[in-house]
Amino acid sequence: MKNPKIEFNFATETFTLWKRFMDVTHLLKVLYEEKIGVLENSDLYDDIKKEDIQKIKKADLIREIFIKEKKTKAPIIILFSKNHPNSEIDKDDYEKNTSEFLKNYWHKIERDALELEREKKQSQIQWLDKW
Repeated sequence: MKNPKIEFNFATETFTLWKRFMDVTHLLKVLYEEKIGVLENSDLYDDIKKEDIQKIKKADLIREIFIKEKKTKAPIIILFSKNHPNSEIDKDDYEKNTSEFLKNYWHKIERDALELEREKKQSQIQWLDKW
């Protein structure tokens, strides 16, 4: 059995837990320097406590990208560094400068899609009841 999180040293016959991130500071450094994102999931929580991740979110040190595949499934969350000197997103500050109209319109699209999905299911149930 091979586990990427556990390493076995045959010479000393010991196991070592492999960590991608040593602490929150290391996570922020890697995200900033490598300009990559990391999934917020149980693998990340193996390295860093969930509470510590929440603290850096509240401190506005990272950007969260939510990917919602289905309304019934939890979203996939990817964490990125903020404040890159060459980042177009940070320069334009889209998170703060996006108009309320656009934000509300986007939420309306989501609500309309959900309502359409409900109506479609209800229609299918009614069709089955008649059949």
